[in-house]
Amino acid sequence: MTPERELLRALEMGKVCLHPAGTMPGLTCAMENPKAMQSLLGFKLRPAGKPFIGLISNLDQAFRFWKPVSKYWHLALEGIWPSHLTVIYQARSVSFPLGEDQSLALRMPNFSLQDQWMTQVLQSLQVPLPSTSVNISGEPPATNWDEAKLFAMKHDVFVPNVSHEPIFSGKPSTVIQICDDRSYRLLRSGAFDQETLKAFGMEEMP
Repeated sequence: MTPERELLRALEMGKVCLHPAGTMPGLTCAMENPKAMQSLLGFKLRPAGKPFIGLISNLDQAFRFWKPVSKYWHLALEGIWPSHLTVIYQARSVSFPLGEDQSLALRMPNFSLQDQWMTQVLQSLQVPLPSTSVNISGEPPATNWDEAKLFAMKHDVFVPNVSHEPIFSGKPSTVIQICDDRSYRLLRSGAFDQETLKAFGMEEMP
């Protein structure tokens, strides 16, 4: 069985799963399965109200789950994604863990060639795939597949059978919150070079 089919099947069975996230290994489960979500939150000691990053396969998904974005951001994201940049904007009414301000964090991951099967997983889903780091909340996250598999073994997490070990940047994604104009707030520095944002004419807010 291919890794994408393994992972999709495990999600349907209500398992917490390990997956490549482009930047680092990630943990996920089916959002509509309360038992799986409670398991994930439980062994990570993650606050229930803390929002997840949603992984998507194309821009149309982002524009479907966010409220309408300006033409500028529409064009800018066409040039930037897929990448290691997570973008936060106001959400429409969707069944996804949102921020306190009803915002939704999304990323179209830039997977390595050998991890492209994850794109097929994302294309098979009707909603963003919730993703969180492989760690106990507050502790350093796993940055490679071997570390992540050790964590998974301790917490009964499903690990897809991959033919090649996934490749990661080793840093978390850069996170920005965009506004209606060209401006944005930098919420976390990470694997995406902020100079690229400036090259697109974006203006960082203090």
